Amino acid sequence: MTDNLKIYAPAGNLASIIRAIDAGADAVYAGFRSASNLRNFSGINLSEGDMREGIWYAHKKGRGVFITINSYPQESELPACYKAVDDAWRMKADAIIVSDLAILDYAHKNYPELKLHLSVQAGASNSEAINFFKDNFNISTVILPRVVTLDEIRGISNNADVEIEVFAFGSLCINYEGKCFLSPYITGESTNTIGTCSTPKYLKFGESGGKLSFTMNGIKMNEYAADELELMPRIKEGRYQKQESETQWADNFLINRRQICKGRYIDSATKKRSYALQSPVYLNAVDIIDKLIDAGVSSIKIEGRQRNEAYVAKSVSAFKTVIDEYHKTGVLSVTKETMRSLNELFADIQPSHTCYLCK
Repeated sequence: MTDNLKIYAPAGNLASIIRAIDAGADAVYAGFRSASNLRNFSGINLSEGDMREGIWYAHKKGRGVFITINSYPQESELPACYKAVDDAWRMKADAIIVSDLAILDYAHKNYPELKLHLSVQAGASNSEAINFFKDNFNISTVILPRVVTLDEIRGISNNADVEIEVFAFGSLCINYEGKCFLSPYITGESTNTIGTCSTPKYLKFGESGGKLSFTMNGIKMNEYAADELELMPRIKEGRYQKQESETQWADNFLINRRQICKGRYIDSATKKRSYALQSPVYLNAVDIIDKLIDAGVSSIKIEGRQRNEAYVAKSVSAFKTVIDEYHKTGVLSVTKETMRSLNELFADIQPSHTCYLCK
């Protein structure tokens, strides 16, 4: 049984680092504004100055900062990744989160005292693979894919000589991180280099014959008749209201239902379109914290560097309350208020209460 389960929180900016630490996170993970991390989007990630200040603040409170260097760099991007490793060491970051072999090798050879966490993007899902990274690069922690089960976690923990970390809250995908080729097959862009799938720039929607359809890179992914849409945009008298629908698509559909996994595909047997793949809505493992600990998990991770400071603070606070009470009493207690507060962080979607880890 693992004692003192740690909470690691996302931070897309300095304010999120501060809010996460103040809410009780044991550490935060953040990335530089460079090609060194997969969440290299406009409006998030930290400048060198903000990262330095965030590390100072965390250390002042006795907490840690992990710098994410989890991209699979192309040749021209290697210098940026090497620089991120150098900067992490210079700024006294507590660890770096790495997926690429070249970056692992560079960090291990040049900064042997710098802790290395194997990113979930590496897709290491068995003890032999994890021990390979341990033997060759001395990783201290592995972040497991979100699709492994409790029994698989327990088996890995029993046979791998590293700390085990799993995601416990946030977005969830049906595929192993770092190993999905569905999005690049359709869009031509790899999620391992740009950091996201189903990028909105490839998405087009339009109306024809009283139906609203959306395409991804010219491939029709789905089509809706007016009576199929419980939520807007609505099609009225054979046409949709353009201005109204654009706002609603941006707020609802594009964010929560645009993923390629949620499209309708031709079934080779029936020759009809069906939802052959179903992307889950989100992950919430707060009600199986005790089972995660029993399986050998050392730390849980909250997803969402692109989310705001309120999301970070509220999710950390909710998990910390549950975990602290469990360590104090030995009894896992998740109140309706705690579950509601977490569900409200995903108020725009219908939350799933069944965790993948329970399968």
